[in-house]
Amino acid sequence: MASGLGSLALRCGVAGLMVACATTNQVPPAESAPPPTVHLGPTIELLQVRTGHDTVRVVANSDGSVHVLIGSRELRQVFDVVVPRVGELQRRVIKSDISPSLLDGAFDAQHRLHALIDTEHMVLEEGVWHHSDQTPWQASGLKAYAARFVPGAPDLIWAFQVDGREVDAPRRMELFGFGGYGAGIFWPWFTAGTRMVLVSGSPAGYGPWVVIEAQGKEDTRVYDMAADNQGSVHLVYAASGGGVASDTEHRYVRLTAELLRRSAGSGSGGAESPKSSDKLPDVQGQKIGEHQVVRRESSNGPALIALPVGPFAGGSRLSSDTGETLHAVTIGEPRNQWWGKGFPVRYQLFSDNAWSGGIDVGVAEVRAFWGGIWDAFDIASVGNDRVFVVWPTEQAIVGRWVEHLP
Repeated sequence: MASGLGSLALRCGVAGLMVACATTNQVPPAESAPPPTVHLGPTIELLQVRTGHDTVRVVANSDGSVHVLIGSRELRQVFDVVVPRVGELQRRVIKSDISPSLLDGAFDAQHRLHALIDTEHMVLEEGVWHHSDQTPWQASGLKAYAARFVPGAPDLIWAFQVDGREVDAPRRMELFGFGGYGAGIFWPWFTAGTRMVLVSGSPAGYGPWVVIEAQGKEDTRVYDMAADNQGSVHLVYAASGGGVASDTEHRYVRLTAELLRRSAGSGSGGAESPKSSDKLPDVQGQKIGEHQVVRRESSNGPALIALPVGPFAGGSRLSSDTGETLHAVTIGEPRNQWWGKGFPVRYQLFSDNAWSGGIDVGVAEVRAFWGGIWDAFDIASVGNDRVFVVWPTEQAIVGRWVEHLP
């Protein structure tokens, strides 16, 4: 009996710790706003699986369907689930014997679907997924980190991080240590950090290489990005240092289609030469708020959009729209806060420069005790005020169409 009570106490303590960790850096509550008028489709089972450590990405197709890319740690497989507007699902295995940490997908100008499984590149052709060696990092011999596609671009634009030394970034000193300043032990560490790179394809290969703040002394990484129909990228990134005195600042910059599509060899960087970044214009953004994104510009400059308010930092996903309307899915407070169980999944609409109230579309949960929902929910817009939302339950990855009614 004593051992049973001890086990229960341990589980309660761990569960409480997990909820406490998840709620760190909470943002303040928002004023109430009316919810949008929507039609909710039925909940669709995309993949029956014991959930826990799954990765999900939803990619919108121009025909009104979506591809839901699912990386299941339980099955050690990555799936492509096609959800049409009307009709039955199609389910394909992209790759087996793998448990990816990152997953992304995008269509190219020839309407071929590409997937990134961590940094491995796969292409869907004639209904079959094939491995491809054609990536910017393989062409240049770089080691890439946190690789993604820029969503919404008319053709592929790759975004990833590299070691700062690869792009001739200046070195900086960081201070590490433990204990107080009066009786602690501290030591310096010299590093060039990491830099974010964006690069698109060209007839000569890949280029130009756009390095974000290549000559700055801070690390740069993606915070939010989306491309408009012309291929210009609205990029919000985090600039930060390391060590005991580290700080993070969010900045915005618009990368024009002309910059990203400039022909390789035109004096702006060779197809396989990221170190020629000194020939590029200095790409550095302007400071914006920590919980803001930018998806368009007006005559007064960037149109700042505050992220939808929720109880968890990083608890929202946005559609890739770059107009005046934006869609989001936000995770709410768990219904059972003691165990951290039953997270409401809420849809919100941004229009007329404000977020609507939320509409619950489901409840997120995972089966594995040590699992988490935070990489397994997503949203994608297919136009005409229609979106598809995905989230995990204990026994499946599920999704639902949400249609906004005027």
